[in-house]
Amino acid sequence: MVYVGIVIFIAVLIYLFTAQRIGGNREEQFFNRFDTTNIIGRLEYAKIGYHGSVFKIEGIEKEFVFYPYTSEPNDNKIFYNVAEKGDLIIKEAHSDILKVKKNDKVYQYKFRKPNN
Repeated sequence: MVYVGIVIFIAVLIYLFTAQRIGGNREEQFFNRFDTTNIIGRLEYAKIGYHGSVFKIEGIEKEFVFYPYTSEPNDNKIFYNVAEKGDLIIKEAHSDILKVKKNDKVYQYKFRKPNN
């Protein structure tokens, strides 16, 4: 019976270690897709997901995931509360700023990079 408990304990440790490694890689994959893409287009939707902000641009098949900071350039407003369908989203590849153009107002978001 003790051996069964030890085997289960080891299996749980291996599972937790593996899940943590996969989760870290997922965030890095999200960031690489977001960072290397030149984004300019109308917002289809924005929502919460993967402990960050998820958005989709009309005409681009994949969603983007990023982890924006609230600060003065965005009036301390959370991205997915500001961004609405039809807003213009602009982010050059490898840029550290994403812009949301909403009517005459421009909100600028810096964002967390993996391991920061």
